[in-house]
Amino acid sequence: FNAGRPLMPRRPIVEPSFGPDGRIYYPETKGPVPNARAGAEPNTEHTELVSVKLDGSDRRVHATFPYADEMAVSPDGKWIGYQEGDNVFLVAFPGLDAGGDPPRIERRGANANKFMIHPLTRQGGLFPHWRDAQTLEFGSANHYYAYHADTKKADTVDIHLTVPRDIAQGTIALTNARSS
Repeated sequence: FNAGRPLMPRRPIVEPSFGPDGRIYYPETKGPVPNARAGAEPNTEHTELVSVKLDGSDRRVHATFPYADEMAVSPDGKWIGYQEGDNVFLVAFPGLDAGGDPPRIERRGANANKFMIHPLTRQGGLFPHWRDAQTLEFGSANHYYAYHADTKKADTVDIHLTVPRDIAQGTIALTNARSS
């Protein structure tokens, strides 16, 4: 269950992204944080940003997110766009694994001020993915967003769809109906 959305099971959609170093990056949901540090916020579940070489070898964990469901690394490897609590955020990629514990990226809790996290939505955002190295795309209800990391501006398009449908004509009579 997700502490960011109590009573709702986490259902991340794994959509791998490819970094500049030829690695495949993807989110992986895990159980309790191993060896949680003293004073850390209790957490039964978290998401790791993982990468592997194209042949599936050399698995590395680059960061952990206590409440993120979906994430994507920019093609140039500078940014991570992620979805947490049905909103989208942007954070600088913390770098490659230096052999230590992966950094814990969180908006609240013990590590809240260690990373500059940019909220891109406040009223919903889902399915973050990168169009190119500077443009993070995501959606919310009938809105499509394209956030440009270089200019820090977003383009928004409202989507209105209508589909013709058949509507019955006439009347119907129910006969011999009985109540119990």
